[in-house]
Amino acid sequence: MNSTKAPKKRMLRGEVAKRSGVHPETIRYYEKIKLLPEPIRGSSGYREYPPTILQQLQFIQSAKKLGFSLNEIQALLSLKNTKDHPCQNVKEKALEKLHEIEEKLQELHSMHDELSRIVVRCDGQHPSESCAIIHALEATETSTTKS
Repeated sequence: MNSTKAPKKRMLRGEVAKRSGVHPETIRYYEKIKLLPEPIRGSSGYREYPPTILQQLQFIQSAKKLGFSLNEIQALLSLKNTKDHPCQNVKEKALEKLHEIEEKLQELHSMHDELSRIVVRCDGQHPSESCAIIHALEATETSTTKS
């Protein structure tokens, strides 16, 4: 996030976007899906955001970087904003995400190993129609469609 010092007064969306590094339309979308509370409208009719919006956006952006979906972030925010929930509930959500990431890593390692195995078969010297990689992909496609 690009925020420096937290402002003391309300801000318009453009200033929030500039300070947070979050696109104005993204902020608007977060309001629409209730990830952020709808701001008050000033006398001019413009939306005016409290200084706490920067912390809320920081939370959302940090959670996104860790792989949490917007729905999962909503659940985390709900836990954060409800005082009587134990921290264990938050930890469980984080552990679920960690497990999901570990599964994706295993899939990526598998993909890496298979692609590495296929790539070494090709010397790059043949026409593409006789390429070992293409033949391996065709064989893989055939074996997956039979399953």
